[in-house]
Formats: sequence, C-alpha cells, structure tokens
Amino acid sequence: MRIAAIRTEELAAARAADAQAGLIAFHDALFRHARFTASNALRSLLHSLTGGLLIAAPKAASPALSGYYRAATRLAIAFALVADVSLRLLGGSLKRRERLSGRLGDALSQWVLISATLKRFEDEGRPEADLPLVRWGVEDALRRAHEAFEGRFANYPNCFVAGLLRRLTFPFDLRRPAPSDALTAGNARLLQAPTPTRERLLAGSYVSADERDPLNCGERLLRLAPQVAAIELKLRRAVREGRLSAMPQSLAHMPAWAAAAERDGYIDTIERATLDTYARDGAAFMKVDDFPADFGTSAESRSISNSNSVGSSAARKNQRPAEQSTSMNID
Repeated sequence: MRIAAIRTEELAAARAADAQAGLIAFHDALFRHARFTASNALRSLLHSLTGGLLIAAPKAASPALSGYYRAATRLAIAFALVADVSLRLLGGSLKRRERLSGRLGDALSQWVLISATLKRFEDEGRPEADLPLVRWGVEDALRRAHEAFEGRFANYPNCFVAGLLRRLTFPFDLRRPAPSDALTAGNARLLQAPTPTRERLLAGSYVSADERDPLNCGERLLRLAPQVAAIELKLRRAVREGRLSAMPQSLAHMPAWAAAAERDGYIDTIERATLDTYARDGAAFMKVDDFPADFGTSAESRSISNSNSVGSSAARKNQRPAEQSTSMNID
C-alpha cells in the first residue's frame, strides 16, 4: 500500500501543470521510493539470513503461532520487494506477461489467506482444538506462496535480477514442505466426527431439510457413523469366532445382513434401524447420474434412450390401473 501511494505521487508530479513544482514533488517522491526499496531489500536480506527470528510477533497473538506470524511478515516484505523491482524493470510489459503477474497475485492471495486464518483463530478465542487446522492452513498457504515465488524467479526475463531477488528474499528456504501426513490425517479425523470444531467451521452453512438431499444425507451419515462403528465393535467377537459374517462393505448388502443379525439375536431392533438408515442414506449420498460415454450422440445411444423412455411410459400407464384396482380391493 505504501509503494502504491508513492507511485501515485510520482505520476501526479509528472503530470503537474507547474513544471518546477512538479519536478520538486517528483524528486521527493522518487527519493522516498528509493529509500523504501532499499529498506525492503535490507530487511528481506536480514530476515532471510536469520530465518525471521528478529521479527517481532504481535504481543496479543497466540505464542503457539508466533512462527507463522514471522513467516507471514517475511512473505509480505518479499512480495513488496519483488513487486516493486518488477514494476521498475518491466514497466507496462508486466501487465502483458500474465503468468509472471499471476504468480505475484498467487503469492499475495496466499498471504491474505494466512492473515485471515490467523485472525479468525484469534477472533474465536483461540480454541485449542482448532490449532491443527490453523497449522495445516498456514503451512499449505506458505508452501503455495513459495511455489509462486519459485516459478516467478525461474521464468524471470532477467536472470541476474532473478538470482539477486532470490538471494535477497529466500536464499535458503525457497521450497517449503507440504503439511505432514500426520497433521493431515489428524485434521481428517477431526472433520469426520460431529465435533465443536466442525460445527464452528460450518456455522451459517445451508443444509436442506429434504431427506433426499445428498448434503442432508451426508450430515446424517456423519452422525450415524459412531453408532455404526460401535455396533461393528460389539459384533467383532462373534465375527472372529465365525458365528456371524463380517459387516458387508457394500451398502446394498447391509439391510439383509442386519436382518440376519437381528434374527440371530446379535443386534436389537434399534440397532437394525440404525444400520438400515445408514445404508439408505449412504446409497443416496453416493448416487451419481448415469449417462453413456458419448453423451448420447451416437445412433445406438439414442435408440437405447428412446427404448428406455418408451418402457418407462408403458410402465407408468400400466401402473395407474393397478393402483386403482388395489384401492378398489381395499374398499
């Protein structure tokens, strides 16, 4: 923001009606611009050599996340320096080099995501259970931002300037690792259970009241999953001893298996109803549209579609008299 304001002053001074006053204003803005660029270069070099240890984290911030605040500050300094040098070197051609300018935008957007993630954590009162999610989000955004800088330096039109900028910004740690598998797996488990953390993340999200809605089915499946796991754990000994077949992985076979388990006395009526609901909602949740590979463009596909539609129409015509006859028999 500061460099944008200084550049605006430079442009306004260059267009001033009073040439003498404009020249003085332009020189003042130009020297402030040069001081700002030099300051960013020195700060970037200092923090890159020290790994950001000299950057002061906000006093009100969580101590557990102080390293992320330092990394975000380093990222902001590096972005300001690279963007300023790019504008000086490439000028208006930067706008036409969309991949180069796009990588700058990628780095900036990741910095915004980091800032938003840290701020939300503070605004919500630093819930301890949310720390793994914060760590994953910030580490992933840092990795993506560093990849954007790496791509920019690799494709910079001036190799000397690219090498200089790289050594000033990230001489040792341009590549950052992705979030660890352990952290990712822990977050997956956290979001696959009806936890307060998940409720905070989904606060304000719309879920249809229609029981056939796939999203609604998914929410019910999430609530039923611990109950189904408890039933499976309860029957583990019977399965191990061979008295009962294992719970089927196919949801289509679940109702028949539950009926047999209830008949043999291994589960009660409530547990069977739970398994039946789980199987029904799971099938609705995973149901996908069916269409031919050629999207119905071939004559064969159209003939099959027409025959199916004719069969469906005939079935509907035959169904109505049957329903009427059934109602008459009931009367």
